[in-house]
Amino acid sequence: MCYSCDENAASDLPPRESIFVSPHWRVCHSFNSSLPGWLVIVAQKHVLSLDEMPDEALMELGLLQGKLTRALREVVGSLKAYSVFFAEGRGFEHVHIHIVPRMPDQPPDRKGRRVFEYLPPPAVEAVPVEEMDRISRDIASRVRLNDPRTEKS
Repeated sequence: MCYSCDENAASDLPPRESIFVSPHWRVCHSFNSSLPGWLVIVAQKHVLSLDEMPDEALMELGLLQGKLTRALREVVGSLKAYSVFFAEGRGFEHVHIHIVPRMPDQPPDRKGRRVFEYLPPPAVEAVPVEEMDRISRDIASRVRLNDPRTEKS
């Protein structure tokens, strides 16, 4: 059983599950976080390591990480974003990269690797789905990928 494959196969995904969709990647808001704007880039195919992805997907991943970081700064006010790839949890071995906003007021005990203390939150602290959808729609409107050879900054 693979959570990511099940989600990738679903149709009519809500905004929080379909911020960006391409043949290689799908971006969603983390379903179990207390930190608004915690995003996850999920491989569309079931792969366990980045070296299994074609070069085109890897180039798209780099652009996507940069554009999502910029969108998070604009939408949630983050100073930067952490990019984290482990994919070690049971049922979550499928390649997925966490893009985690680092907020200006983030407590010291929630910086760096300790940011994972935001997962999973007690139910009362979880980001409400309505807020995830609002953030996701705003980020989606700012993330467009074009051919980097022809795009002007």
